[in-house]
Amino acid sequence: MKEIIQQTTWSTSQETSAKFGSLGMAKFTETAFIYGEGKEERIVYSVNQQSAWAQEFLSNLFIGNIYSLYGHYDLRSEYSKYDLIIDLSEFSESHPFIERFKGHHTIAVEDNGRNFSQILAHIQATKLFEKITKARKDNKKVLINCQMGMSRSATVAILYMMETYEVSLIQAYHHLQKSRPIVEPNPGYFSALYHHQMTLSVEAAPWAAAESWLNEFFKNQDELTITGEGEQVTLTVKRDMNDFGSAFIDFVSFLEMLHIPFNLLNCDSRRGDIQISLEDSQQITYLLKHKTLHKLDNESCDQLSIAMEKALNSLDSTVNNNEQKRRKLTKLLDCFHQYCAKRQWHNAFETVIQFVTYASTPVADNKSFNKTEFGQTSPALAFHQSLERAGLKHFVTLIKDRIEPTVAITAPCIESRSSYCLD
Repeated sequence: MKEIIQQTTWSTSQETSAKFGSLGMAKFTETAFIYGEGKEERIVYSVNQQSAWAQEFLSNLFIGNIYSLYGHYDLRSEYSKYDLIIDLSEFSESHPFIERFKGHHTIAVEDNGRNFSQILAHIQATKLFEKITKARKDNKKVLINCQMGMSRSATVAILYMMETYEVSLIQAYHHLQKSRPIVEPNPGYFSALYHHQMTLSVEAAPWAAAESWLNEFFKNQDELTITGEGEQVTLTVKRDMNDFGSAFIDFVSFLEMLHIPFNLLNCDSRRGDIQISLEDSQQITYLLKHKTLHKLDNESCDQLSIAMEKALNSLDSTVNNNEQKRRKLTKLLDCFHQYCAKRQWHNAFETVIQFVTYASTPVADNKSFNKTEFGQTSPALAFHQSLERAGLKHFVTLIKDRIEPTVAITAPCIESRSSYCLD
């Protein structure tokens, strides 16, 4: 394992410092964890007073780092004391200092992302989660800690929530993150948790998990690279190393919310690649370009469908080429239903854009329309009014922003992946 220097601005008692120093674990100075010696491998995690001590994420259950453990053993009363400690900070199980406290339970593993099976086997063999639950019910305080309170401890905390409360990996992660924002199970552990989730009966993760990540991703789209040829491509998320674990987790959350199949590859403590199909990678690229993910879901698609049907019903004899226009709009509505059924939100949204654009043309074979004419035909007005009555006025604004009124319209679905719908 790489050398670890752990630093803090607040002191522990001399006795505690001496005992922990004898384990070869720490030196005490300022406010950062520093991994690695060389410039290329050197990683610095800043620590403040809030993140240094444990946070309660469930009743009587805390997650923290090595300083929480220091505080438990410190003789001064101002530091929190615990009745049960799950310690993943690589102490030797046979060290006499650890043996002094019977409630100190050690899982001695490195933070390498490859030993999840060892952690899981230990938890199951010792019935550790049952012990945690019993202690909490007895109103006893439980601490799960590792060196930084970010990866190994977070992995066990998330696993506990998944198995005890039958929540998804994404839900458990986001719940834990609310209490301790710095938690970041490394890609190896997250990949293992993801595959372990498949053996459990858990709730579906909420759509908001993907929406929140995508909104952040829009701020810096260069962080995603897509490599590979053929039917499968590999996605790599580029972030500052301090935030890499969280970026990887949020990106997998994003794919899961979109129901995009993926494989997690080469996952360890510092990296993880995500393999998806070429077609799905094109969907990702589209979403990032047009920012439409958080605009469509099952409920909004139902309202859009109603609005499109009202637009069709508004057609009357005063509109030239009425039947031709009705046929094309009907085909676009059918396309929209197909894409919504498949949760292909980007295609569904693009179809809405084409529908409204075509509905806004004064006559069926018109090649263009002016800004002042936009949405003034009967079908376009019916569409917009239906959305506004449904409380979706923001969709009207979004659609208007996406349409370029000065661009010639040769036919619906031209240069779109939904063009086959009109064949």
